[in-house]
Amino acid sequence: MLTWLGEWAGARWLTLAAGAFLLLAFLEARSPLRPSAGVALRWATNFGLYALALLLTAEVAPGRLAGVFGGWQGAPVTLLGQVGGDVAVLVAGFLLLDLLAYGEHRLQHLGPFWRFHHVHHADQEMDASTAVRHHPGEFLVNASLGVVAMALIGIPLWVVPIYALVAQIADFGQHANFALPPRLDRWLSLVVMTPGAHRIHHSEAAEHYDTNFGAIFTIWDRVFGTWHPQTAAALRYGVAGVGAQGPVRALAAPFRRL
Repeated sequence: MLTWLGEWAGARWLTLAAGAFLLLAFLEARSPLRPSAGVALRWATNFGLYALALLLTAEVAPGRLAGVFGGWQGAPVTLLGQVGGDVAVLVAGFLLLDLLAYGEHRLQHLGPFWRFHHVHHADQEMDASTAVRHHPGEFLVNASLGVVAMALIGIPLWVVPIYALVAQIADFGQHANFALPPRLDRWLSLVVMTPGAHRIHHSEAAEHYDTNFGAIFTIWDRVFGTWHPQTAAALRYGVAGVGAQGPVRALAAPFRRL
């Protein structure tokens, strides 16, 4: 049984994710991809938003929503319950969660969802802390949609913390102000979303809008036509017409005129 792996990942999620962030922060400080200024204010904004988002999510969702789907974990018949043993369930669940993350990310770039998600993209000097820069409203919507989708699909609860841990560490790496060797980055991007591939998603240039949405794997971008190959051109991060945002401005941003 691999359910122990889910319990292990859930119990050590914070420690391992924090360790990955600190390692990347060290690499960024030692060998940054490009110079960074105003790190203290940016980190205060990014981690302040994250703390508020976690507090709101813990109070509202997925805990309360999970109660609505109280029979989810113990349901005798689920979609993934038909695929075989624990290994098959883990692989299938992992892929489905990544597809769900891709779909949610595309949704965040549409209409009213973009008003909240653009706070993430407004970071003009990207580093590992950008991974946690999300408006609390966006966090709440994503958590709520995720709980409902996972319950309907029938993904066992023990798979979720395993995927969440891998996705969070990958997210830190993709946003890091640190470069892999170009050839290695291109080869890895055939399968997984690399820093070089994800940086394009944060470009202010119009031709890079709505590309490279993948959370862990790049297959979804390739299948659904949103893949953009890496470029050697210098990228400018941020959202056109949106300036730097401190904590207060970032919280108010979705309610301002875009």
